[in-house]
Amino acid sequence: MHLAKLQAFQQFLFEFHITRDYFECHEIFEDLWKEIAPRQKQHELVGFILLATGMYHWRRGNNQGGSRSFQKAYALLNRTDVENNSFLSKFDQNQLLQLVAASGASCENGEPYQSILLPLRDETLQFFLNSFPLEKKPVSNEIVHKHRLRDRSEVISERERAKQQRHSTH
Repeated sequence: MHLAKLQAFQQFLFEFHITRDYFECHEIFEDLWKEIAPRQKQHELVGFILLATGMYHWRRGNNQGGSRSFQKAYALLNRTDVENNSFLSKFDQNQLLQLVAASGASCENGEPYQSILLPLRDETLQFFLNSFPLEKKPVSNEIVHKHRLRDRSEVISERERAKQQRHSTH
């Protein structure tokens, strides 16, 4: 695996397992997806992005949004050919699908959020992850409600710039 992909994978796993910052997981793999498979909505990275999104919504009590994200994640991760895939092959696909399905069902049934550990098959990534203590500390409100608390000034400026550009070409 290319070093940049390995670093993104390690950061995703660190955020997913250690900090449980699912919003950040989404951002990390969205950036990687845009770099290697832009607009390929059936790409397996989109499945992982949706899994992180489902976890984020479930923890915040948005069971409808969480359930929908888990269903889409399951469909994408289930369709992917593991043998020809550098991302999904890092995981035990059967266990991963079971976790996604169980989390989705729990979310849909209104059960309390529970963090999960992704079933890694890759020894290098597992060694990396094992180098951090796996403590179940409470997650801060800044992480739980990150989408509401983040600085969006850059996004708003970019939208305004694009809007002005559209209007100037007409």
